[in-house]
Amino acid sequence: MKQIFSLLILFATFSVQAQTKVEDQLLGCWGVKELSSADGKEISIADLNGPGSFFICFKEGGKVTSTAEDGGSIRELGTERFEVLADGETLRQIEEAGPDQEGEQVTDMTIVRLDANEMELRGDGIIMKCVRRQEK
Repeated sequence: MKQIFSLLILFATFSVQAQTKVEDQLLGCWGVKELSSADGKEISIADLNGPGSFFICFKEGGKVTSTAEDGGSIRELGTERFEVLADGETLRQIEEAGPDQEGEQVTDMTIVRLDANEMELRGDGIIMKCVRRQEK
């Protein structure tokens, strides 16, 4: 029994470490370079967010902002909260309830790829490929 308990503590420690490491890797701004449906059909980012480049910025404290940038002008599209679930592979975005909504809107996406420069997320019929924005 003592051995099982020790293994459970060890597993929980690794889960927390994996979660923290993924959250740290997410921090910063990511440019969405490709958005497609699960069957591979391209989704126009401009049709969803207007003209320009679309960025998702993960910040310390679990905040995430979305912006569209076009010709020097920046439009903020929204601010939400995020967390990485204990599996270290699920990114949860939590949108506060708006005037026409009841309760929070929760979106889970699977982190398929995450390295220093590229990120791929999949969830609810979409695939999003991003590249890390180089700081100016």
